[in-house]
Amino acid sequence: MERGRQDEYNTTRDTLHLVKRLGSGQFAEVWHAKWNGSKEVAAKMQKMDCVSTASFLDEAQILKTLQHPNIISLLGVCCEREPVYLLTEYMVNGRLSLYLREGAGQSLTVTQLIYIGAQIADAMAYMEKENFIHRNLGARNILVGEQNRVKVAGFGMTRTKDDPDFNFRRGLKMAIKWMAPEVLSYNKYSTKADVWSFGVVLIEIFTYGKEPYEGMPSKEAFESVQNGYRMPRPEMCPAEVYDVILSCWQTNSHSRPSFDFLNTFLHDYET
Repeated sequence: MERGRQDEYNTTRDTLHLVKRLGSGQFAEVWHAKWNGSKEVAAKMQKMDCVSTASFLDEAQILKTLQHPNIISLLGVCCEREPVYLLTEYMVNGRLSLYLREGAGQSLTVTQLIYIGAQIADAMAYMEKENFIHRNLGARNILVGEQNRVKVAGFGMTRTKDDPDFNFRRGLKMAIKWMAPEVLSYNKYSTKADVWSFGVVLIEIFTYGKEPYEGMPSKEAFESVQNGYRMPRPEMCPAEVYDVILSCWQTNSHSRPSFDFLNTFLHDYET
């Protein structure tokens, strides 16, 4: 049964034509590509010196499992030889961070910004229900399509709660400014750590893609947070939304809201 499921995604390298490199991360390069002659896709190419093929294919397995309109869809896997390619749907406006900072997102209204946040919360509420922890949530890992539709991507660090190596980093370069204090201090991941990161993403959204803790090196930002500092309310952020952002940054992780609550709050606020 599992073999059959694998086969429906399997494809070969000769069906793929790389068009343009879109970006590079720790484990992969991402390319805009044409698949089977005409279909536009994003091709995520394994960096073989940075990640094992088995670990890279773990992400494909996760994407096969996660089915949600605000989570990027896996379309195919090229694994007949290394490096492996994962093919996902192509999102025309790219990464949310750049879309807000340099693209058409610079002119979005508060209502449109909240709509983006609500879609991310919807995806994360689904992951919460399915017991998946993203572990690398940031505007850099949210992709934007047409009409401000967004999808969560970047599942290379994602794990289920019962994964035996759930709390191991495998030498990852940590995006410190997005990480919850308990992750940085004790390597303790949970959905509530994702909630902390989501609060940072909302600040990114309401500052139109600015770097969190602007002007602070990562170590200084972490130490400031440990001493009680929290990023101030962006000018475009409604006070009620900022109060909820602050609740995402409670030091006690159990005091943070659920994604189910955040999803409901933002969708209700949006309407």
